[in-house]
Amino acid sequence: MKVLLTGGIGSGKSTAVSRVLDLLGEPHPAGFRTRPVYREGVRAGFRLEDWTGSGQVFARAGGSGPSGLVRFDPDLNVFRTVGIPALRLGGDADLLVIDELGIMEQPAEEFVTEAAAACSRCRRVLAVVQRRALEFWSLRLAAAGFDHRLTLDRANRDDLPRRIAAWLRPAAAPGPGSF
Repeated sequence: MKVLLTGGIGSGKSTAVSRVLDLLGEPHPAGFRTRPVYREGVRAGFRLEDWTGSGQVFARAGGSGPSGLVRFDPDLNVFRTVGIPALRLGGDADLLVIDELGIMEQPAEEFVTEAAAACSRCRRVLAVVQRRALEFWSLRLAAAGFDHRLTLDRANRDDLPRRIAAWLRPAAAPGPGSF
């Protein structure tokens, strides 16, 4: 079962992923998560880490863009040194969780290719994609054959983790005498 989850900034995507992993009892799947880095209460960057917590800062605040919002300058090398190895764990793992794919990763071509390959080779996948990057990632991940494409919002964010966990729960092994 493969689930692609999207939603707006601050919609609760990462919280939903944490709840899914808690419900599945699988705190360390293959894949990675991105976490904000704060300095004196202000978002100063983002950290890419595998599910054991090992990782590195991949983006730092670098001025402001045309809209006045803080712009982040990504270090594309971190996607190669942290992201790709975390995705390749999916070759031996039954569950791949990616939280999240966005716009900063797009120029890292080798990483993009590996993300698509990992989603294709793993049986159980939960991939989170920023809404503003959905078109790009939908094209790259199309071959993975996602069973469900969901948008997280206020109306469904309390129930959706339970539904996703039910879909991603491994099938029970047949008992003795089962065919």
